[in-house]
Amino acid sequence: TPLFPTNINDYNIRKTIKILKSKLKRKYSVGISLSLNKKSHSKVSRDKLFLISKLIERKISIKIFSRDSNSIIKSLPKSKYIEIKDTSSKEKYIKSISETTIFVIYESKIEKTYKYRHSGSIMELINYGCIPIVPDLPLLHSQVKSPYEVGFVYDSNSNIELIINNIIEKINTIENNQKDLINNFKEYLDQRSKQKIVKL
Repeated sequence: TPLFPTNINDYNIRKTIKILKSKLKRKYSVGISLSLNKKSHSKVSRDKLFLISKLIERKISIKIFSRDSNSIIKSLPKSKYIEIKDTSSKEKYIKSISETTIFVIYESKIEKTYKYRHSGSIMELINYGCIPIVPDLPLLHSQVKSPYEVGFVYDSNSNIELIINNIIEKINTIENNQKDLINNFKEYLDQRSKQKIVKL
């Protein structure tokens, strides 16, 4: 498939790499949005709540992205490992992903929604040095693996326990391969930059 382009120049690529390097020096955090659907950001599915709870048990810092941060607190377990991020505006959302190391896209109906299309949200995560973990659907796979690996995939048909184990495994992979990941981000953003002229 054609490479979904990033809308950034050389200056912004350097800025992204600086953000990524800063994140990798700190304790990793995992971002989870309560829904990709704007109308249901204040609802937490049972599966997603289980996913959050299990990650907390592993002492992983979770950033919960929500457009309705006040009402969502009641639905979540109380834990020092949870931080609610208000993403009610574009500026707040960008600030939140700029502070988050990894972002897990986990939605029960994502296969129907994204089976045959790219995700602008994934490109936005990458542009701000946030490492995506996404379902292994053809175009989403392409977005995080081509032309260089800047994110990871999981089998969307797996049970939640396997997905959680996959996330833990990917965190360890990032920890052990920081230099390669930084280089991959540089090359990925450069190859997908709109400034690149592709000869057909």
